[in-house]
Amino acid sequence: MGTGEKVARRYGVSQSTISRNVQAALKVLELEARKIQGQWDLIGDTTILDLERKVHQLWRWNEQQPLRLEAQHWCGPWLCQPTPEGWLAGNLDCLDDQRPIDLLRKGVIDAWLASYPHTAKHDDEEIASIQLSPMPIHRLVGEGHTLLLRRDFLQAPQTQALQMTLLERLGPQAKAYPEIRLLN
Repeated sequence: MGTGEKVARRYGVSQSTISRNVQAALKVLELEARKIQGQWDLIGDTTILDLERKVHQLWRWNEQQPLRLEAQHWCGPWLCQPTPEGWLAGNLDCLDDQRPIDLLRKGVIDAWLASYPHTAKHDDEEIASIQLSPMPIHRLVGEGHTLLLRRDFLQAPQTQALQMTLLERLGPQAKAYPEIRLLN
Protein backbone atom coordinates (compact mmCIF):
# COMPACT_ATOMS: atom_id res chain seq x y z
CA MET A 1 0.00 0.00 0.00
CA GLY A 2 3.03 2.22 0.18
CA THR A 3 2.75 3.83 3.62
CA GLY A 4 2.02 2.83 7.17
CA GLU A 5 -0.64 5.54 7.26
CA LYS A 6 -2.62 3.87 4.45
CA VAL A 7 -2.33 0.48 6.14
CA ALA A 8 -3.43 1.98 9.46
CA ARG A 9 -6.53 3.52 7.83
CA ARG A 10 -7.38 0.23 6.10
CA TYR A 11 -7.24 -1.78 9.35
CA GLY A 12 -8.53 0.88 11.74
CA VAL A 13 -5.42 1.11 13.92
CA SER A 14 -2.84 3.80 14.51
CA GLN A 15 0.20 4.29 12.30
CA SER A 16 2.42 3.73 15.35
CA THR A 17 0.81 0.29 15.85
CA ILE A 18 1.64 -0.59 12.25
CA SER A 19 5.20 0.67 12.74
CA ARG A 20 5.69 -1.40 15.93
CA ASN A 21 4.29 -4.52 14.21
CA VAL A 22 6.59 -4.03 11.22
CA GLN A 23 9.61 -3.59 13.50
CA ALA A 24 8.71 -6.76 15.43
CA ALA A 25 8.33 -8.76 12.18
CA LEU A 26 11.64 -7.42 10.86
CA LYS A 27 13.35 -8.51 14.07
CA VAL A 28 11.88 -12.03 13.94
CA LEU A 29 12.84 -12.40 10.26
CA GLU A 30 16.26 -10.81 10.83
CA LEU A 31 15.62 -8.21 8.13
CA GLU A 32 16.15 -4.49 7.85
CA ALA A 33 13.92 -2.04 5.99
CA ARG A 34 15.52 0.84 4.10
CA LYS A 35 14.04 3.44 1.84
CA ILE A 36 15.83 3.30 -1.50
CA GLN A 37 14.77 5.70 -4.25
CA GLY A 38 11.52 6.47 -2.42
CA GLN A 39 10.54 2.78 -1.97
CA TRP A 40 10.89 0.54 1.08
CA ASP A 41 13.25 -2.36 0.39
CA LEU A 42 14.17 -5.25 2.62
CA ILE A 43 17.82 -5.94 3.36
CA GLY A 44 18.76 -9.49 4.30
CA ASP A 45 17.68 -13.02 3.45
CA THR A 46 13.98 -12.82 2.53
CA THR A 47 13.55 -16.56 1.87
CA ILE A 48 11.19 -17.17 4.82
CA LEU A 49 9.17 -14.04 4.06
CA ASP A 50 8.92 -14.97 0.36
CA LEU A 51 7.62 -18.44 1.25
CA GLU A 52 5.15 -16.91 3.72
CA ARG A 53 3.89 -14.59 0.97
CA LYS A 54 3.28 -17.57 -1.34
CA VAL A 55 1.38 -19.41 1.42
CA HIS A 56 -0.82 -16.36 2.00
CA GLN A 57 -1.40 -15.98 -1.72
CA LEU A 58 -2.53 -19.63 -2.01
CA TRP A 59 -4.71 -19.18 1.06
CA ARG A 60 -6.39 -16.11 -0.49
CA TRP A 61 -7.20 -18.13 -3.58
CA ASN A 62 -8.19 -21.43 -1.95
CA GLU A 63 -10.39 -19.79 0.68
CA GLN A 64 -11.89 -17.38 -1.87
CA GLN A 65 -10.59 -14.40 0.06
CA PRO A 66 -10.23 -11.05 -1.69
CA LEU A 67 -7.24 -10.96 -4.01
CA ARG A 68 -4.90 -7.97 -3.99
CA LEU A 69 -5.20 -5.50 -6.86
CA GLU A 70 -3.00 -2.54 -7.76
CA ALA A 71 -3.05 -0.23 -10.78
CA GLN A 72 -1.21 2.49 -12.65
CA HIS A 73 -1.97 6.08 -11.75
CA TRP A 74 -4.03 6.85 -14.83
CA CYS A 75 -6.37 3.85 -14.75
CA GLY A 76 -6.53 2.92 -11.04
CA PRO A 77 -8.93 5.66 -9.93
CA TRP A 78 -11.02 5.25 -13.08
CA LEU A 79 -11.33 1.45 -13.17
CA CYS A 80 -10.81 0.36 -9.58
CA GLN A 81 -12.97 2.70 -7.52
CA PRO A 82 -15.10 1.35 -6.06
CA THR A 83 -13.01 -1.78 -5.70
CA PRO A 84 -14.31 -4.63 -7.87
CA GLU A 85 -16.02 -7.49 -6.04
CA GLY A 86 -13.61 -10.17 -4.83
CA TRP A 87 -10.62 -7.81 -4.78
CA LEU A 88 -8.84 -5.69 -2.19
CA ALA A 89 -7.37 -2.48 -3.58
CA GLY A 90 -3.84 -1.46 -2.72
CA ASN A 91 -1.92 1.29 -4.50
CA LEU A 92 -4.13 2.55 -7.33
CA ASP A 93 -1.92 5.46 -8.32
CA CYS A 94 1.38 3.73 -9.00
CA LEU A 95 3.81 5.74 -11.09
CA ASP A 96 6.55 3.10 -11.12
CA ASP A 97 6.34 0.20 -13.55
CA GLN A 98 8.99 -2.13 -12.10
CA ARG A 99 7.88 -2.23 -8.46
CA PRO A 100 4.44 -3.77 -9.17
CA ILE A 101 6.05 -6.43 -11.36
CA ASP A 102 8.42 -7.25 -8.48
CA LEU A 103 5.44 -7.43 -6.10
CA LEU A 104 3.66 -9.79 -8.50
CA ARG A 105 6.69 -12.06 -8.66
CA LYS A 106 6.88 -12.16 -4.85
CA GLY A 107 3.17 -12.84 -4.36
CA VAL A 108 2.54 -9.59 -2.48
CA ILE A 109 -0.13 -8.54 -4.98
CA ASP A 110 -2.24 -10.77 -7.19
CA ALA A 111 -2.95 -8.48 -10.13
CA TRP A 112 -1.83 -5.13 -11.52
CA LEU A 113 -3.65 -3.06 -14.11
CA ALA A 114 -1.16 -1.52 -16.48
CA SER A 115 -0.81 -0.25 -20.00
CA TYR A 116 1.75 -0.92 -22.68
CA PRO A 117 4.75 -0.47 -22.57
CA HIS A 118 4.65 -0.87 -18.77
CA THR A 119 3.38 -4.44 -18.81
CA ALA A 120 5.53 -7.52 -18.48
CA LYS A 121 7.09 -8.63 -21.73
CA HIS A 122 4.88 -10.99 -23.73
CA ASP A 123 7.50 -13.72 -23.53
CA ASP A 124 7.82 -13.42 -19.72
CA GLU A 125 7.56 -16.95 -18.33
CA GLU A 126 6.68 -15.80 -14.82
CA ILE A 127 3.85 -13.33 -15.42
CA ALA A 128 0.73 -13.70 -17.53
CA SER A 129 -0.49 -10.58 -19.26
CA ILE A 130 -4.15 -10.52 -20.24
CA GLN A 131 -5.18 -7.79 -22.65
CA LEU A 132 -8.40 -6.13 -21.55
CA SER A 133 -8.68 -3.68 -24.41
CA PRO A 134 -6.64 -2.36 -27.34
CA MET A 135 -6.17 0.85 -25.35
CA PRO A 136 -4.23 -1.33 -24.03
CA ILE A 137 -4.78 -2.27 -20.39
CA HIS A 138 -3.44 -5.56 -18.99
CA ARG A 139 -4.11 -7.63 -15.90
CA LEU A 140 -0.95 -9.35 -14.65
CA VAL A 141 -0.37 -12.19 -12.20
CA GLY A 142 2.93 -13.36 -10.76
CA GLU A 143 4.88 -16.57 -11.25
CA GLY A 144 3.31 -19.58 -9.58
CA HIS A 145 0.13 -17.61 -8.86
CA THR A 146 -2.85 -19.89 -8.46
CA LEU A 147 -4.47 -18.24 -11.48
CA LEU A 148 -1.68 -19.73 -13.62
CA LEU A 149 -1.92 -23.15 -12.00
CA ARG A 150 -5.63 -23.47 -12.72
CA ARG A 151 -6.68 -24.06 -16.30
CA ASP A 152 -10.04 -22.45 -15.56
CA PHE A 153 -8.63 -19.19 -14.17
CA LEU A 154 -10.44 -17.04 -16.74
CA GLN A 155 -13.71 -18.52 -15.46
CA ALA A 156 -12.80 -18.12 -11.77
CA PRO A 157 -15.29 -15.95 -9.84
CA GLN A 158 -12.67 -13.37 -8.85
CA THR A 159 -11.35 -13.11 -12.40
CA GLN A 160 -14.83 -12.89 -13.93
CA ALA A 161 -15.92 -10.24 -11.42
CA LEU A 162 -12.84 -8.12 -12.11
CA GLN A 163 -13.17 -8.58 -15.87
CA MET A 164 -16.85 -7.61 -15.91
CA THR A 165 -16.35 -4.62 -13.62
CA LEU A 166 -13.47 -3.30 -15.70
CA LEU A 167 -15.32 -3.75 -18.97
CA GLU A 168 -18.38 -2.01 -17.53
CA ARG A 169 -16.20 0.88 -16.42
CA LEU A 170 -14.67 1.18 -19.88
CA GLY A 171 -18.15 2.27 -20.90
CA PRO A 172 -19.70 2.09 -24.37
CA GLN A 173 -16.35 1.57 -26.06
CA ALA A 174 -16.08 -1.80 -24.26
CA LYS A 175 -18.30 -3.28 -26.99
CA ALA A 176 -15.49 -2.62 -29.42
CA TYR A 177 -13.30 -5.01 -27.40
CA PRO A 178 -15.33 -8.24 -27.38
CA GLU A 179 -12.59 -10.61 -26.34
CA ILE A 180 -10.21 -10.77 -23.41
CA ARG A 181 -7.36 -13.06 -24.34
CA LEU A 182 -4.28 -14.47 -22.70
CA LEU A 183 -1.15 -13.04 -24.26
CA ASN A 184 1.37 -15.66 -23.17
